[in-house]
Amino acid sequence: MTGTEQSAKRRSLFYLHISVFLWGFTGIFGKVITLNATMIVWYRLLITVVMLFILSKVFKRHERITLKQFYQLAYVGFWVCFHWLLFYAAIKYSNASVGISCISTVAVFTTFLEPLMTGKRFNLLNLLLALSAAAGMYMIYNVQEFYRTGILLGLFAALLSSYFTILNTRLIRIHNSETVTFYELLSAFIILSILFPAYSFFVQESVFQIPDFRDIILLIIFSLFCTVIPFNLATKSLKHISAFTANLSVNLEPVYGIIAAILILNEQKELTLPFYAGSTLILLSVVIYGIINGRQFMKTRTNKD
Repeated sequence: MTGTEQSAKRRSLFYLHISVFLWGFTGIFGKVITLNATMIVWYRLLITVVMLFILSKVFKRHERITLKQFYQLAYVGFWVCFHWLLFYAAIKYSNASVGISCISTVAVFTTFLEPLMTGKRFNLLNLLLALSAAAGMYMIYNVQEFYRTGILLGLFAALLSSYFTILNTRLIRIHNSETVTFYELLSAFIILSILFPAYSFFVQESVFQIPDFRDIILLIIFSLFCTVIPFNLATKSLKHISAFTANLSVNLEPVYGIIAAILILNEQKELTLPFYAGSTLILLSVVIYGIINGRQFMKTRTNKD
């Protein structure tokens, strides 16, 4: 790996961590916006797609794609759509903190999915770090029975996040990040709009809601700072880092989210020893991976020199 490649990798990691920090606030918006989970996702997609279309015209980053390429991006968009639905349903069925914390299991799923999908060798270090992150999530909460539905929904959301992130590592090498983001979210919006009736029957709730002025403002802020900016940066970062590195870094999201929930929502939850132990495990899993990865790079570079 050359110095230029290493610089690009560091820049990608910086983009990724900015994205994860902004994503840490998604649970907050999911809690304070009064709409149901389905409508939060639908309006988020609608506003985001409009913003991305305008930005692509202003900065002339729009890329023409073939019908086959659109289908490939739409396939990923399908899973992005259901990931968001499950994530916000998890928050509604439990709370912001539980929904966010489930995302830390993404690395566990990626440890097994990435070798199967890409042909990479199974990495024992990745497994240990992923399990460490999962243990951290488990230790943060001693969840009671009425949170079980939220946890299951959150875990399925994490599984889908792992899956479409691996798919995006391939697509981002073909298209620019703006194109990938736009067509994936456009297809997600179309898919969700088509599935409104079936989803409404499944969850047995009145799906369509019109937001009030407060929710409109929150949705616009939410779409810009928790979707357009971080989704683009995260997708761009996948050019130079692996899906496992990306998903392992996402383990910081529950830490940011929990801190934000306490400061912004004024949630008076006791920060017990399991909370600190779990947060420490999640942080250490990211830091240790970065240190080991850096040493491997230096060793490889020394051998080449």
